Amino acid sequence: MKILPQIRAELARELVRQGLSQKETAEKLKLTPAAVSQYLSNKRGKGIDFPEELNIHISQLALSIKSKEIDDRELIKGVCRLCNEMRKTEEFMKVQKSICGFCP
Repeated sequence: MKILPQIRAELARELVRQGLSQKETAEKLKLTPAAVSQYLSNKRGKGIDFPEELNIHISQLALSIKSKEIDDRELIKGVCRLCNEMRKTEEFMKVQKSICGFCP
């Protein structure tokens, strides 16, 4: 399972909810406008529900991105933290077990 597209999708959705246009969201996340459009229409970056705690972190990161409080390096660090936290969740482990075949 690829977590990064799902994190990008959630960040894109949150930035749009916070009032950014799709074009602005694409620029902030260093994505193409087409990718943002696909994230918003659930054509990409779907498949797992984020726990509420991670949704809060996503909202906070999106707010920092929107208000220009972080640079590109901090954005990457924030996404990496989200990815690492997601890998620890029970929901991720359920999905991983279903596709892995080796996990207990």
